[in-house]
Amino acid sequence: MLKIGWSSCDITPRSPALIQGQMYVRIGRDAADPLTATALAIDGGTPTSVAILISCDLTAVSDELQDAVRARIGEEIPDVPREAIIMAATHTHGGPVIDHDSYPHPGGDVMTADEVLVWIAERAAKTSVEAWKNRVPRRIGWAFGHAVVGHNRRAVYTDGSAVMYGSTNRPDFSHVEGYEDHSLDMLFVWEPEGQLVGVALTIPCPSQVEEHLEQFTADFWHDIRMELRQRFGQHLQVLPLCGAAGDQSPHFLLYERQEAEMLQRRGLTQRQEIAARVGDAVARALLCTHPDCGDTLVSRTSRRLALSPRAITQEERDWAEGAHREALERGEKPDLWWPRALQDVVERFDRGDPMPVCEAELHVLRLGDAVLATNPFELYLDFGLQIKARSPAAQTLVVQLAGGTGFYLPTERAVRGGHYGAHPVVAPVGPEGGHEWVAATLDAIDAMFSAPPNESPVSTRNKSGGDGKTSMPQTTLVPSDWDPKDAADQVMDNLVNVCLPGVKGAHDSDFVVVDGKAYVVYMANDVQAGEAATWPFIYSALSIVDVATNTVEQTVTFAASEKVYDNATLPVGACFVPRILQKDEQTLRCFFASENPGVRESQTWYIDFDLIQKGFKWQIHRAQIETDLGVFPMQPQHFYRHAAAKGFEGEQRDYGLYMIDGFKVWDGRVYTVLNNFASGQNALAVLNDDLDTFTVIGDYFLPNAAKLTESASQRLPDGTWCAISRQEGDDQNYMFAESGDGVHWTPHEYRPLVSHSTNSKPTFDCFDGVYYLGWQEATRINEVRRSVFNIEVSRDGREWVRKYRFESDKSFQYPTFRKYEDAIYLTVTQGDSSDSHKERIMFGRLE
Repeated sequence: MLKIGWSSCDITPRSPALIQGQMYVRIGRDAADPLTATALAIDGGTPTSVAILISCDLTAVSDELQDAVRARIGEEIPDVPREAIIMAATHTHGGPVIDHDSYPHPGGDVMTADEVLVWIAERAAKTSVEAWKNRVPRRIGWAFGHAVVGHNRRAVYTDGSAVMYGSTNRPDFSHVEGYEDHSLDMLFVWEPEGQLVGVALTIPCPSQVEEHLEQFTADFWHDIRMELRQRFGQHLQVLPLCGAAGDQSPHFLLYERQEAEMLQRRGLTQRQEIAARVGDAVARALLCTHPDCGDTLVSRTSRRLALSPRAITQEERDWAEGAHREALERGEKPDLWWPRALQDVVERFDRGDPMPVCEAELHVLRLGDAVLATNPFELYLDFGLQIKARSPAAQTLVVQLAGGTGFYLPTERAVRGGHYGAHPVVAPVGPEGGHEWVAATLDAIDAMFSAPPNESPVSTRNKSGGDGKTSMPQTTLVPSDWDPKDAADQVMDNLVNVCLPGVKGAHDSDFVVVDGKAYVVYMANDVQAGEAATWPFIYSALSIVDVATNTVEQTVTFAASEKVYDNATLPVGACFVPRILQKDEQTLRCFFASENPGVRESQTWYIDFDLIQKGFKWQIHRAQIETDLGVFPMQPQHFYRHAAAKGFEGEQRDYGLYMIDGFKVWDGRVYTVLNNFASGQNALAVLNDDLDTFTVIGDYFLPNAAKLTESASQRLPDGTWCAISRQEGDDQNYMFAESGDGVHWTPHEYRPLVSHSTNSKPTFDCFDGVYYLGWQEATRINEVRRSVFNIEVSRDGREWVRKYRFESDKSFQYPTFRKYEDAIYLTVTQGDSSDSHKERIMFGRLE
């Protein structure tokens, strides 16, 4: 049976402290009611079925606070994964300040933000450990109800402008901007014998009835706790969760006078009225809700997403400048958070910069038929409703201000209306990021509900608007007695070296097969093992292999430093990462990059091979790149300028631009992935009909420390695109992105399919309707890097099964796969003695 534990504690500061939540300084010296931290520990018996949910009566949970709590819990219960510890805030405006950036410290006996953070972290961690130790077999059940708590707080006027808490008693008032959600999502916990011990409630409204007090207060959640305990027992634990409510509040734009009159008649405060409504909804739900009878399936997944940065418009910049001036004229100090944030928007626009890139944690927890999905924002209601409407779960709890620092994430209509809550000053992520978050959340939920019990969830959602149905079985792709390692060993036993004896180093091959001959291009050198863009002795070579006999018939160097052609001479530099495709029945086209880092811009060239004459046409030509900015020689500077205009923040480099994924044909067009390894840029591109210009379609890069490179992309059966990217930073696990049109991509995310990987080029191919995804595992054979390479297969690119596991102390890295007639062939880099194990290119048949 599922084990569940509860605990709660008082986190009200022991001394005076600053209060978070307004544009001016407030100091709390006493409490109107206690601030509480409540922990719910869930243990399904495996690392991916445990979670500790911690709700705190705070304005927000900062990354620093969550990290501090996770560290303290980890010291006490190291078996609980760090990402399984999830903190959330009720968004009271009566909680203490826990960061340095909001208000200047007044000195005296007022606690510093660091002191408050330590105070809360210690107590929240302690109560979480107690909850974990208190876990015993218990049963759960979910329910749904209604209680009027939140209201949309944005008034819209006839000119299209909107104002948070704007007056509705004026001639130009048009309407309230958005929907109001009075739903109440409930999760109940019972003892096995039937006693109710706890309830988790999600209300789409911040707890801000009394948001200007100079006292600490949990606001209406305090009253809800008291109401429920009065009805169901003082032992009852209540986990308060704030639903998507970026544009919601308990305040009224309409009916304020009528509501006040009715409260007076009843002799209740607004907080008490809210508690009574919630209590009624819970009581009604309990009348028809019972514990799960069998074992409850529990699973959890966590992802870290990077959302598209928000561009700042001229109008937004000017509004920020005016608001900054007005703030100073009111006497606000320039170092208050509001004037500083306004000035930052002005300065970013004037520099030509967007708002900062947001990285955020997404957590999804399945409890039987219900699911809880978190976000760290003040998420506008529309986005939460989109998740709920499209979720396959019977009950979906969308919890905001969870898993890290939050800020507003507005909709398109809110951005059009403008004002506080939709302006970049408090909403650095725009609507595009909101849609990215919705897509990633639904993807994670779908994966969780499509995965069989005890198996890792893998994505199944159609990003272009699919119905979330589970994917087709994969069992027929691999026989039940199939051994992936044995199958791979047989392949490796029949590989042959296609390089000449004089080659000392070789790497990164590509090939095509025409009329029984494999034309293999690769970079090589005759000096030493390995490869580097700074080695001018790196050249590009082509070997012709008879596929029937696995014999090398011809090898020729077609690009080298200072090589003379009929129409040009290459400058000094390495000839790097060659790629090849068949142009027509008579011609192969080979691309390569000539580069000399720190000396000049790299340039991609191409040269043609005559299949009839079996030789090169000794003329080279410059390839071109087309971006939003125009058509240019294919050089890194132009690729970088394009990406920088879209928010890329990596370093500009003068080398490293390659067609990393080779060429793939969809709908009669030739596609490739352009990558700048040195900077960390990836983009899907298409070749023109003349096969000399690469047009960038859509970018997918992660502009932060987790540099992504060397991506492989594939078109899925539902028409969407999927890409897997190598990661240089963080844990070096591969990350995935998807797109409905190839232009707009979801944020990168980890997927359980690929874990314990290392930084090496992946592969993603499709042959006769079967997808092949290859990735480098971090496991080392005899301490050799890149010695394990796995290949997963799938019919739909969403559910996978292992088919090959290549293990070799000679390494197995940078493979390429191509189909010819009824067989699939491959090339791969291997080596015997050097640390790089990049000494030769091997060729053979996969299947």
